[in-house]
Amino acid sequence: MYVGHIAVALGAARARRQVPLLCLLLAAQGADWLQLIITPFEGYRHAQMHTHSIPAIAAGALVSGVAWGAASRDWRGALLVALVYLTHLPLDLVTGAKLWWPGRPAWGACLYEQPELDFLFESLMAIVGWLIYRTQLGARRASRLAWAMLAILIACQGAVDTVEVARRLRAPKIREACMDELAGN
Repeated sequence: MYVGHIAVALGAARARRQVPLLCLLLAAQGADWLQLIITPFEGYRHAQMHTHSIPAIAAGALVSGVAWGAASRDWRGALLVALVYLTHLPLDLVTGAKLWWPGRPAWGACLYEQPELDFLFESLMAIVGWLIYRTQLGARRASRLAWAMLAILIACQGAVDTVEVARRLRAPKIREACMDELAGN
């Protein structure tokens, strides 16, 4: 899930306007950025365990919340940043399969295996997050900036899911990554 995480950040931005949207975006996608950074050093499965398991998400939420609170002295904002970080794992469990706990098998709904449904789910999340975020923009900015933002989010999600459909058409016999994850391969 990528656009869905952005949607959470957009929706959360209305809850506490003192917290910059960029901070909420980083919190919403923090686990993915960390995984991207450490995968070359630890391999995919170890990196996922250190970024997407329950202990890793809890630690990431704590660190990000405390960092914002210490930098801004805004402890309510710090709680919001931590809560946004905590949404990462439940959302990923809808679209993929994650290792919840060290030594346990991966679990998730694997919506990535059905790109059309993934597009629908993440686009709906983008629309809801966008609708919430849009209410805090001024009337003039709301029309241009917000509509462009929504169009870009949905176009990005469409591109990701289109690539997945094309990949399946080129190699239909390849076992799906999400199912491999569930099987522990």
